[in-house]
Amino acid sequence: MGLASYKEREHEFKKQLIAEAAFQLFRNRSFESVTVQDIASAAECGKGTIYQFFINKDEVLYYIIATNLDRLIHNIELQCGLDIDFTTALVNYLSLQYLSHNNYGSLLMSLYRRHIEASVDIDSYYGELLLKRERKTQLVANLIKRGIQEGKIIEFDHYKLALIINNIIRSFCLGNLEIEPVDTDETADLEMIKGILVRGILTVNGGTTL
Repeated sequence: MGLASYKEREHEFKKQLIAEAAFQLFRNRSFESVTVQDIASAAECGKGTIYQFFINKDEVLYYIIATNLDRLIHNIELQCGLDIDFTTALVNYLSLQYLSHNNYGSLLMSLYRRHIEASVDIDSYYGELLLKRERKTQLVANLIKRGIQEGKIIEFDHYKLALIINNIIRSFCLGNLEIEPVDTDETADLEMIKGILVRGILTVNGGTTL
């Protein structure tokens, strides 16, 4: 059993190395332009080795996105739980979601394109991804519901508000893809997003006409 466990860990470690090499390629180039040979070269292994871990390039893409989503869910559970002050938990979530969209948003768009194109390979994974995304949304909705119950958020449909917050952050990060990297300041952008979503954009005087 110890030997089997070691082999499983080694297999997963090598799989993650390949996925990390592919991730860097997918971030800097279009998914369509990256070949399996490119991934093998970046991972410093033979092309045949890639196929020992992944059926094709689509599966590599799905693995990267699914792994990130699993990590995001774990971190939300860890940093936004009931034992953490609500405002702190909310700010923690905004940071986690921003980093996720900022780093993986372009890859997710590639996956969506493959789905729209009715790729059989992607469709076989897509349902699993939707389940993961729903689990994440429910975690955030529960966090917002707690904020409403504690009187720290005005009453809205907590599930829809979770979707709105996610979509605001996602749209902002995708918009940054159109800007030259030198023109973006991730730290400043994140602070602005947290400030707006937590405190709003109106000053005391600005809100008097509402």
